[in-house]
Amino acid sequence: MRYSYLLLIACLFACSQKNETSISSWRLIDYKVSYYDTITGQKVYEERPDMLKEYDGIMIVDNEIQFVNKVLSKKANHIKILEDDTTKPFLRLLSYSGYVQQSEILIKWETAVEHRISHFELYVSHDGKEFVFLDKILAEGGTSRMNYVCIDKNPKPGINYYQLYCVDVSGEKVVSNIIAINYSIGNVNKLINDGERIYLPFAIGDFYPVSVIYKNDHEMLWEGMKRDVRFYDSKQEVKTGNKKLEMKFTR
Repeated sequence: MRYSYLLLIACLFACSQKNETSISSWRLIDYKVSYYDTITGQKVYEERPDMLKEYDGIMIVDNEIQFVNKVLSKKANHIKILEDDTTKPFLRLLSYSGYVQQSEILIKWETAVEHRISHFELYVSHDGKEFVFLDKILAEGGTSRMNYVCIDKNPKPGINYYQLYCVDVSGEKVVSNIIAINYSIGNVNKLINDGERIYLPFAIGDFYPVSVIYKNDHEMLWEGMKRDVRFYDSKQEVKTGNKKLEMKFTR
């Protein structure tokens, strides 16, 4: 009887371990695209495209890639004025983030001080360039911490970009950071393992497939190769060669 009881406990523990969610967060610390001469195999030059910065700050949850609160541009987070000047608007934005909740995307922000602030406006884009109005939320005003939530009830599959505006009583607007939230349906972003390698389920630029290489528990590489591409060398002469994508992450 005692043996059966211990066996049951062991089975329950094993099942709980099996169902435990695996979560890891990664930061992009280096990235580049290198161009190589086909004949000599030598590197001609390398570049660091800004679009690769969009992959900074990812999570891998049970082998699914999640893009969480990626900051794509850095702009003023608050209006700076002298604290004793009570005639001008003042706002201190403490946080601005978003996440997926079932079929919606929730955008949240927190303020500490609001003086002569009228309201907030949230805009959404599906290409990171053209933004359309999503919602307007009145400012609460005051000096204590205030929390706001805006819900996008109709996000599109893929990357959704959000930009927050603070509008003062005179109508002047101050823009905050752009964040991007990836909204996927089903297992769109599941890492693919074909038995020989692990690779991303999506392209990065014109690189596909992109392999995922775990160097150790704290380092991960994404690598992709595109062959027979045409590019200009340092002398502005057209060459045909290969280009290689390299992205290094740490946790």
